[in-house]
Amino acid sequence: MCKDFQQMSWGPSGRPKFDFMVLLTVPFITDGLRFFKRCHKPDRREFKRTAVAAGVGILLMGLVGYIVKLLQIPLILSSYQNEK
Repeated sequence: MCKDFQQMSWGPSGRPKFDFMVLLTVPFITDGLRFFKRCHKPDRREFKRTAVAAGVGILLMGLVGYIVKLLQIPLILSSYQNEK
């Protein structure tokens, strides 16, 4: 990077011109293109497995929240009865 930085063209105000932005964005773009080339559209089986796993996870989180709420109700009611 230091070599590239020294070889850049400098503007009249002492700041690097467009080269500096190009040096930073080119690796990002090439990495992004490499990533998209490796991606593939999931087949029906893979999509179904992912959807089922996500659905089971959502149901389990909802069940845990419901159980916690059910356990809190008697605690809240007992605290009100103790105040009277």
